[in-house]
Amino acid sequence: MTTMLGQMPVVLQPGFQTAQLMAAGQMTIEQLHAAHQEQIDRVNPGVNAVIAHNFNTSLHQLLRSSQSTNPSLVESMPLYAVPAAIKACVPVSGFPDTQAGTKKNGAIAERNAPIVQRLFESGALPSMITNLPPRSSSFTTHNSPKGGAGFGTTHNPYNLDHTCYGSSGGVAAAITTGMATLGLGFSIAGSVQLPAHGCGVYALTLSPALASCAGHFPGTETVRHMAVPGLFARHPRDLSLALPSIIGHDNSPHQNRQLALNARQQKKPEDINIGVTSGLGDLIADDDTLKLLEILKERLVKLGYNVHDKHLNSNFAEELWYVSGGLFSAQVGPSMGFMGRLFFKYMSGLKEHASDWAYYKGLLENLSGDSFSNYMALMHRRDGLFNIRDQLLNDYDYIIMPSAISAAPKEPLNAKTVLVNGEEYPVAVGLGAFGTVGNILGVPVASVPIGFSELGLPVGIQMLGKPQDDANLLAVVNHMHENEAVPGWQPAEWVVKRGLRQ
Repeated sequence: MTTMLGQMPVVLQPGFQTAQLMAAGQMTIEQLHAAHQEQIDRVNPGVNAVIAHNFNTSLHQLLRSSQSTNPSLVESMPLYAVPAAIKACVPVSGFPDTQAGTKKNGAIAERNAPIVQRLFESGALPSMITNLPPRSSSFTTHNSPKGGAGFGTTHNPYNLDHTCYGSSGGVAAAITTGMATLGLGFSIAGSVQLPAHGCGVYALTLSPALASCAGHFPGTETVRHMAVPGLFARHPRDLSLALPSIIGHDNSPHQNRQLALNARQQKKPEDINIGVTSGLGDLIADDDTLKLLEILKERLVKLGYNVHDKHLNSNFAEELWYVSGGLFSAQVGPSMGFMGRLFFKYMSGLKEHASDWAYYKGLLENLSGDSFSNYMALMHRRDGLFNIRDQLLNDYDYIIMPSAISAAPKEPLNAKTVLVNGEEYPVAVGLGAFGTVGNILGVPVASVPIGFSELGLPVGIQMLGKPQDDANLLAVVNHMHENEAVPGWQPAEWVVKRGLRQ
């Protein structure tokens, strides 16, 4: 059964539109879920994004809820009954606990993580869990039996030979192919921003401490300074509608809600200053990305925004990368034990590939995690980065920069280097050099698709906002989308032909 809305199948429609149809009685939950079930059956064998799904469990939960029988409440839920994909690093009721991709047949979770429960209470249905690298610790989404649960590799839907990035690549791939409508991932060093770029979807990486990470594995108390949830969708309006429902830390509902939703009155475009940078220090994005950035700048100017070129110098870039790698290693390494430390050493690669990048230096020099003074020194250096951040966001309302050096390269798997734009880079440089920025600076990041490379792969930018100003950031992104400053999400051709029109 392939249900169509206009020219677009229902599984590829924005969540707010399908919710409106159900609230109006023009579509049933059973019909919507049958369409998504069919889409998973057709698309997932090629993409390998979904580990487990169960629409019956989600539907049973909803039908047991008093909300499902109250028409006024149904109408008040703008994302009512839309299927949500959850990264398999938090408990989802009725699904196996993979312990962040390290167990294939984990115990069935009896309850949702707080943030998942809030999504459910807002009307969205957690209907599937998605692939991730073991312990969420990679810039790709490859899960082998060695060190992981053996879920395999999630492929980029726009070219199955290319990476979808990681570690929330399963969520992003499920969203862009219409297997789910709303996605929930988590990011420590670009794990939301990078997959959104690779899969051509919108995402919001939240401000720190705005929403709960409780239940996340490995425990995010070890990386509380950088770990944040992120939302994925094909339309930015779905992100704006989902954001209020998930705000609140751990079991305290909706702390900081007003701070995030009403941080300041939304400015008019002519009062908004946007700084645009082509990279970090000497590391510049490829020609495809730069061309699309120029087009975006021209369109923003036509909409009335004040757009300025901004160079982020090498000293800032080196410090940002070192502190990001250092804190990630010093905090996560000990929580993973001996195997975690071996993994970091492997990820860092051979020294001839790694020693010239500050992020790798931070990883390698802080692996022990035994020195409190060393940890505090890194936090002090992060305070220095915050000072630079505050000055930047005093001069500009938002900063736009590439999400990665290029569109998604071929899946590197066990390679130590990756070929990007004709040059070899260490894997983490070629994949993740720009993805760490938002997490280490503690700001919300909107991921926005801006077009395609010459090879037909999505290219995205990340838009950094002021801390705790997530809603206003999304308001600007929605304005850009509605006025066609960006082309937005577009389906992969094979997904439409093979996945929907066989």
